Amino acid sequence: MSKAYFAGGCFWCITPIFESLDGVFGVRSGYCGGDEENPTYQQVKEQRTSHRETIEIDYEEEIIDFKRLMYVFMENVDPFDEGGQFIDRGHSYTLAVYYTNDKEKEIAQKRIDEIRSFTHKQVYVSVEPFKQFWPAEEYHQDYHLKNPEQFEKELVESGRKVILSNKIELPGLRNTRDLGGMVNSEGKTIKPHKLIRSNYLYGLPQETVQTLCEEYDVKTVVDLRTPREKLEKPDCLTDEMLWVDNQVQQERATGVTKDEESKKEEEKKWRDLALQPEIAKDIMRGWYTTLADTDFTVQAYGRFLKHVLENENAILWHCSLGKDRCGVATALVLECLGFERKTIIDDYMHTNDCLYGHGPDAIDSVYYFEWAHKEYIEAFYGKVEEKFGNVDNFLQQMGIGEKEKEILKDKYLQ
Repeated sequence: MSKAYFAGGCFWCITPIFESLDGVFGVRSGYCGGDEENPTYQQVKEQRTSHRETIEIDYEEEIIDFKRLMYVFMENVDPFDEGGQFIDRGHSYTLAVYYTNDKEKEIAQKRIDEIRSFTHKQVYVSVEPFKQFWPAEEYHQDYHLKNPEQFEKELVESGRKVILSNKIELPGLRNTRDLGGMVNSEGKTIKPHKLIRSNYLYGLPQETVQTLCEEYDVKTVVDLRTPREKLEKPDCLTDEMLWVDNQVQQERATGVTKDEESKKEEEKKWRDLALQPEIAKDIMRGWYTTLADTDFTVQAYGRFLKHVLENENAILWHCSLGKDRCGVATALVLECLGFERKTIIDDYMHTNDCLYGHGPDAIDSVYYFEWAHKEYIEAFYGKVEEKFGNVDNFLQQMGIGEKEKEILKDKYLQ
């Protein structure tokens, strides 16, 4: 059994995240990083020691490795916060990885360097040699199980948990979510059954399509896919639904009518990539930057936002999995409605819960191609800021200024 040590702010909050992973057999709350012996919760909380709140993870390397733990850690903290995490402030709530060997040090530093490189931001995660772990008082252990109601309240009040889009549970739907109920930075909520993001609507039972139309009032469906995707898996709609063709990504050079030989070549290319997950990750990061860097895509997202602006009933937009092109479209809608970046990214990451409901079986190219990763959406934002200065300027480029934002807020917020 191996051990790993992460300081991720409040230890109550990050314990259940790791306990849910296959291959993790125990998570303890405690204190680490300082020189003082037998520290108490009150001392650490009041910044009277040099320790941080830390978790100790017992895991089986044959099932889950340190690299995967590091990825999970970085996806569940705010690495750009120098002074703590969320509502918890001070040194004891800052981020750290305590490595027990050189390999762990290398993995941790590499992941931090990657995030710094593609976000162009300072990352405040300290990588330090492990000294000693001091277990916290017993009432802190598995706090989320002992005090579930108080724990849930702490998550919300701390700012760690936000209200995300609600998955619509109907036959045939994998990742269809109503944004209704999400709360923006001014405390206003999105009206229910107005803004709906989704994966494709191919092969749906008729009753599901009817429910979307009648119960959720979906009268406009904006399809963000390429012509080939639409041809291969056409949407199932009712006569009352308006289908809008709004392709945001240009078709690959081989095109819709590519022959069998080119299909085989493409299949071989993807099989080769399956053996090179790091290349797959780089491809996805680069692809997300193109969503802010080509005239074709910027114009397409501008048209999409105009549809949202002019819509009177519920509007549904989708790509294939409802992850990448749809994820960026949703981010732009939420930006217009005054949502904080953290909420937008949390909702983007919620895609994995809706599509899969569990952690990945392996860290391979499928994981990088088909799962949402925080670094992808951050790569998109990085390109926006590099090219346009900020998101407001990017939206302005698409014809969405302050006047249009106010119209959107009046229409969709309550």
